[in-house]
Formats: sequence, structure tokens, C-alpha cells
Amino acid sequence: MTSSSSSSPPLPLISIVTPVYNTPLRVLEECIASVLAQTYSNWQLCLVDDQSPRQETRDFLARAARQDSRIIVSYRDTNGGIVATSNDALTLATGDYIGLLDHDDVLEPDALAEVVAALQSDPSIDYIYTDEDLLQQDGTTRDQFRKPDWSPERFRNQMYVCHFSVIKTSLMHQVGGFRPGFDGAQDYDLMLRITEQAGKIHHIPKVLYHWRIVDGSVAADPTAKPYAYTAGQKAVAEHCQRVGIVADVSPVGELPGNYSVVRRVEHNTPTITVLLTDTGAESSVWGLQRVHANETATNLRLISTFPKLVVRVVPQGSHSRTEVLNHAVQECDTKFIVLASEALEVDSYNWCEILHGFAREPDVAMVSPYLWTANSRLFHAGYLLRPDCIETAGARINKPFAGFRAVFKSDREVTALGTFCTMIRRDVFCEVGGFDTSLPEPYASADLSLRLWHHGYRVIVTPQAHMWCFEDNDDFSRGRYRMTEEFRQRWSRQVEHDPYAGLPPETDKCEPYKPKWTPQKLRNFI
Repeated sequence: MTSSSSSSPPLPLISIVTPVYNTPLRVLEECIASVLAQTYSNWQLCLVDDQSPRQETRDFLARAARQDSRIIVSYRDTNGGIVATSNDALTLATGDYIGLLDHDDVLEPDALAEVVAALQSDPSIDYIYTDEDLLQQDGTTRDQFRKPDWSPERFRNQMYVCHFSVIKTSLMHQVGGFRPGFDGAQDYDLMLRITEQAGKIHHIPKVLYHWRIVDGSVAADPTAKPYAYTAGQKAVAEHCQRVGIVADVSPVGELPGNYSVVRRVEHNTPTITVLLTDTGAESSVWGLQRVHANETATNLRLISTFPKLVVRVVPQGSHSRTEVLNHAVQECDTKFIVLASEALEVDSYNWCEILHGFAREPDVAMVSPYLWTANSRLFHAGYLLRPDCIETAGARINKPFAGFRAVFKSDREVTALGTFCTMIRRDVFCEVGGFDTSLPEPYASADLSLRLWHHGYRVIVTPQAHMWCFEDNDDFSRGRYRMTEEFRQRWSRQVEHDPYAGLPPETDKCEPYKPKWTPQKLRNFI
């Protein structure tokens, strides 16, 4: 056990719970070896065997428990499935926090040390998750999943937090552990309930968990367990009911494990004003000359299905767009406003209903659809902040492209949005003071987004709705805008670490897994 000095708080005991069923011996050995290899030693490993037919599995567990008192093993009299076995493992846990480790996966040696360091720096954390990758049969890793910081909207679309999850024990008991009826998605259902109640959720942006690819697993074949996706849909639907989101939840057929959460339209919809500034711009689109502001206003009025949509064209004149919009918002008397480009065309008839479904939630300030160029390339779906630039997320991808872990098919929080077709609540726009007109675009829109985050509001982009956008953009081909010194100084922390961007591609490299405790060493040990 790790000791602590009298002047520092006691180091927490981490209980790792692992349900076991018929695990191949080599795989189970590596799993347990990865726990023994932890640089942080104040842990216990709670293993419950679900009546494995393989006697060698049960015998190996018994030997491991005899060798190290931190390894606690229990055996079920009957085969009860993953939920019953996981709950049995929870009853063995006496630690301050509970970590979830599958019987065929492995931890990095410093996984617990990193978790404890975060908990010591902020004891108010109730739930921690880390980044992960896939562990192949030859011992190499691939597909690092650099996760966003806590993104509740994306989490309603997919179980992205998953591995490695560590939960305060008192919170685990509060929500009642794993629930019967959610086999295959029991961890998703648990985490939905955990995150509903957690006071603080923390993400460690390091790959500390290796998810093994084995035959019959979801890591190897996403379609391997269709019952899991039915359970996942049920878990998300019940979550929406608990948190007051009136929505229809359905699976995304071509992306197993992903769900669409479509808010239902209110019976008494409010009036929503679209503000688009008119610069007099025109260009050729699809072989026809288009006078943008007039064409956009007509298209929005005629094609949109929202019953109370008011489109207001505001001449920009010699003023900047942000100055004109600041003044126009002040003159509006509607609760919800869409700040729009003059060069739009409707692609999803119900775009306004979709945006309003998000925007009417009290902690959402801005929401935008996906915007596409005339040749069906992504024009805008949020900005990523980098130390040297503002980057357009997914710039120039085509419509079918889902991205890694279906990121471009998921509703999600982003750090910054452009205001090409963005719904915003008038009161929060005024609360933060509108646009800073001293900043050019896209920095003015990004700055507005960041001030909204600073005031506790969420900023969302959704692939449920789509618009065409025909703006000329010299930087679009690269999707990058060189960072200005003024913006960098104002938002230095976010520029250095955009919580929703992950690592830049050039630094997102996989390393081979090199366990300290090899299976042979473990056999010799026990």
C-alpha cells in the first residue's frame, strides 16, 4: 500500500471491478498483469467469475487471489450474465472510487496514478474518463480515440466515454449500480445515470486504456451484438425522459451503436427572426446568377416548414457585419434569432424546428446546422482552436463521410461556431454584450462563442439539419485562419487546449503496448 504523510490527504483506494466469463487464459493473464503493473499501488481488483466452463480460468483466478491480497475473487453459483456479475463485483469493492475494467482489456501502467493525480488536484470530481485505443492480437495498438471533454450532446448520440471510467463509490451506490434489462449496453445506461447526477466530470486526455479486439467483440465487429444496440436505444430514451428532453430516439442504421435524438416540435411554437445582412453580393451558383440576399430571403420563407419564421434583410452598407447584427438584435422582439449568411439555401426543410429543439433548452446559447458548398463539400460545422490557427472542423469532407467514431454524424458541443446560420437566444446574446466589433471574422464569432461558454452556456452543432452556403471564402480551401495575437492573448488557455478538438493529426500517433508484466512473468509470480 502507498502511505501518505500526515500533512497530505490520504491517498484514495481505487477498486477495480472486473466481471469474468470463460476468458482465454492468456488474455486474462494480461488483464491482471496490467493491474499489478500499476505505478499507483493503493488498489484492489474485484473479480467475479460468472460460472466459466473453463476450469483453467477459475483455477487461475484462485491462484492470483492467493498471491496478492489486493486481488479479491468471487464465484457465482449460476450463470447470471454481465449485469448480475458486474453488480456482484461492486459488492466486493471497498474503495473510495470504482474503476471499470473488462476481463480482456489492459490498463497503461500509470492509469491509476493519472486518475489519482486528478482527484487529488480536485476532490470535487465525481467521474473521470480517459482516452483509449484498440489492442490487436499481435500486441500492437491502433485507432487512438482522442475524446472531447465532457460533451453531453454527443454522449446522447454514442457511448463515447467508455474506457477507462472511474466513479466515486458513493455516486455508484446512489444510482444503484448496473440495471437488469440493459445487457450489452449496461455501461452506457450506467454512465447516463452517473453523468446526470455527477457534480463534476473530468476528462484525462491521455490514452490509458487498451480495448482488446477479440473475435465476437464489438471492437472487432460493430454488428456482433445487435441486442446491445436495442438496449442502448432504450437507455438513451429513458435518459431523455429523466432529464426532461421530449424527443424520439432511434438507431442510426448504418452506424451501429449510434443514436439519433430528435426533439419533438412544440405545439405552440414561438416566432423566430432570421437576420441576414445584405452586402449586394451575387455569384453564379449551379449555372445561374444568384443575387444572394434576395434569393436567400425568398428561399427561407418559401421552403422552411417552421410556421412562424420572419426573415429580415438588413443592408450592411459601410458598416461591418458584426456592427449591423449587434444593432439588429437589439431591435428584435423575438426570443430566438437566427444570425444568417446572405448566401444560404435550404437543404433540410425542418432546419428551424431542429435548431429550435436544441435552443429552447435553458443551457444552450447557440446551435448551428451543417453548411455545405455548392459542390457538396462541408463549409462549416464548428471551429477548432489551435495554437497557430482557427480551423474549420471537417473542412471539405463530403456528405456521406462519418469521420472517426462517427464524429460528423453526431450532435455535439463545439468550442466555437461561425454565424452563417446560427440560432441564438436574444437574452444571452445581450447578456454577454453581443459581438466584439473590434475583431474581424471568424474571430468575432469565435469570441462570442467563448464568452457564452464562460457564462455557462453550451454551443452545439447538429448534423440533423443542413443548409447550402455559397459564400466566397479565400481561406476555405485550407479551412484554416491564421491565429491573431489579440485573440490568442484573450483566449490563451482555449487556444492551447480546445476541449472539443482533440490532438492535431500530426501528433496523434499510436504507440505499441509494452506491458511491464508479461504473461510469462505473471505465471512465474503466481
